Amino acid sequence: MKPLVLLTSMVCLTVVADISAGQIGAAADATNRSAEGKPPAAAAAATAEFWYITYLDQAVGLTDEQQDAMKGIIRARNKAMWGYQVQNAHRLRAAGNALLTAYRSMNGESIAKAQRDYQELQAPLHQLMKQAQDNMMEILTVDQQARLHEFQIVKAIELMAVPVKLSEDQIQKIKAAWPKAGDPKAGSTIYDQTVQETLTLDQKIVIAKYRAAAFVKTAFGPAKLTDEQVQQAENLAAELVQDPSVPPEDVRKKLSDEVNRLLTPEQQQAMQKPWGWNGNGPGESGESKTKRK
Repeated sequence: MKPLVLLTSMVCLTVVADISAGQIGAAADATNRSAEGKPPAAAAAATAEFWYITYLDQAVGLTDEQQDAMKGIIRARNKAMWGYQVQNAHRLRAAGNALLTAYRSMNGESIAKAQRDYQELQAPLHQLMKQAQDNMMEILTVDQQARLHEFQIVKAIELMAVPVKLSEDQIQKIKAAWPKAGDPKAGSTIYDQTVQETLTLDQKIVIAKYRAAAFVKTAFGPAKLTDEQVQQAENLAAELVQDPSVPPEDVRKKLSDEVNRLLTPEQQQAMQKPWGWNGNGPGESGESKTKRK
């Protein structure tokens, strides 16, 4: 496994619920827009062009010719992805609902199955993205590719510490451990140890509270947690991060147990309802919201 792939996997594991929720939301938005007959291909392409090209230009400095070529690749990719989402809208919706339900249950087997089903449906989209990514990388020179790799390493390190801003010394110390991550298992362990040794206790607490809030808001979305409930989850996370005896894999279970204990009867009832697919809340579709108006 390449070092950058390894680190990206580690980052994703720390925020898997948040990332999955974001992917589900994107698919849901696409589903709703397809029902309205308003393809977002042009808007999505413009957004993707801006993000990719701004990012790459910041990293390596692109020529006008390179930017134009990349825009063409992104537009073709988005058109193909939009077609797949429209064709499979109902299946994506069902798989997304199943994934959210599994995350809320905190049942390992249910989560694993829901992830497999969802990833299987997402595979063609991932392939389209990978092919477009490969095509764009071929446009870069060898020197630009090397500079991009270094840039990605630093950005990935910064991502691991969000919302904390690392010092230059901390970034360089963590980056120095990168070559050791040749073996996926040993590399992950060594790298995680390096990060933990580099962060101050105050930084660890800030990161733990930030991730706890993101996690419980996603996992307990239908309950619409109060600020006080989220604050209590943050406080628990701050306590857990200071206790070396608590395995990282147990943190989310403890957070879920704490939030479940804090839920009101109304919130508990809301957690049993299907998730609203277009941001309207649990069990409320865009159609029902329109009728209510």
